Amino acid sequence: MKVFIYCQPLAAGKGGMEKVATNLANYWAAKGWEVYVGFMSYPKKGRLKPAYDVSRAINLVPWDREESSIFDYREVVGNINPDVFLAFGCSHTALDIAYILDNQNIPYIIHEGSNPERIIENNWARPLGLSKVEAMWQRELLLSRADAIRLTMSNYKASIPEEFQYKVRAFPNAFKVKSFTLDNKISEDAPVRIINIGGLKKNKNIFPLLEAMLILKKEYNKSLQLSIFSNSNQKDYIKKISNFIKINGLTDCVLLEGETNNIDKEYLKSDMHIITSLSEGLSSCVAEAMCHGIPSIGIKNVPGVDGLIEHDVNGILVSNNNLPIDLARAIMKLLDSSEYRAKLGAQAKEDAKIFSPEKAYKNWEELIDLAIENRFSKAKSNASYGILQQHYDSVRYDFYLRKYGVKSLDILNGEKRTYQKPYSNKEEFLRFKRHEVTLRWSEYEF
Repeated sequence: MKVFIYCQPLAAGKGGMEKVATNLANYWAAKGWEVYVGFMSYPKKGRLKPAYDVSRAINLVPWDREESSIFDYREVVGNINPDVFLAFGCSHTALDIAYILDNQNIPYIIHEGSNPERIIENNWARPLGLSKVEAMWQRELLLSRADAIRLTMSNYKASIPEEFQYKVRAFPNAFKVKSFTLDNKISEDAPVRIINIGGLKKNKNIFPLLEAMLILKKEYNKSLQLSIFSNSNQKDYIKKISNFIKINGLTDCVLLEGETNNIDKEYLKSDMHIITSLSEGLSSCVAEAMCHGIPSIGIKNVPGVDGLIEHDVNGILVSNNNLPIDLARAIMKLLDSSEYRAKLGAQAKEDAKIFSPEKAYKNWEELIDLAIENRFSKAKSNASYGILQQHYDSVRYDFYLRKYGVKSLDILNGEKRTYQKPYSNKEEFLRFKRHEVTLRWSEYEF
């Protein structure tokens, strides 16, 4: 099997999506597959290779956009001609990859590693200055090209149009449950250690946790230590965090640890894990904490978090209404009862079995089979599917013509097509008909 895995930020840092992509590439390379890994490289910043270690058997295919155009990279992918192309991404930049594959007849899998609301609003509409409806239209256009779509949680499937459900699969990422048993007794002498992953990035919402630490320092008569492990180049935001820590006298109990190459060791040294992010896909740090038998504290109604943390069963969920105070109370609840903490940790470790690598990799390979079948099977050429796909093909080609200009005319195959503009509201979209097929948005609120 010749597989091409594309993960744009692979050289930018050690994030959750990047780790999943790297682990998958290494696994398939170890099986003897011919694996190509594509990513965006930044020579001027010294980012020339993936941040995580990759097998020497893997063929790296970096894309320096200052030196190579999208048309050049399209040719590179075409020359490799993989059996399947798997794109990790959850933003408007995925449109470029869809264009690269258009008219190449390569089975195409889209992996959306975040929750739909975050993808549409934060990663699509906001950076492009689009309305939510326009961003949804572009995402739907992108998904129309995919031969298979992978989501991290089953409830995200509701955001996919009914016509595409046949090619959607939802399953969690692979994480290995650790064989060792943690000692859930907090020593009288050692400080209580709280671990947070990714907190130096603005979207991780660390300040309520810092405020909770300030409350605990004043009211809790035990030594506490919050260790924040994070890869971030957001210098202004890190400076803001550092200033808050210094001004409020938290330098003795809040440590900005930066990156680590041995996160297992850090979980082992910790008594609990806290995540204050307001939006996730499937939280890797919650999954990792579960695998280590450590209870997590998270926020209610946060996609990708409350689907893993079950309140008072394997962790604690708090309201976002009065977050610093509720976080402090949840932390004290875990600290005041070693039995309660051990109970939640044990259940978290039991629940982590859903992340079995063997099961996850089997799901991935079944997804590849699905993509190949959908790309080449005549079973999908029935009348209703054909009419719908004609519509999306027509609109998508015109969209690329406007986006990339005359150089993309090769994908039009000489056919004259009419561009359909994005829609400004739900009613306008629902009125639109083409080829006697009415298209509809998913169940979103407008």
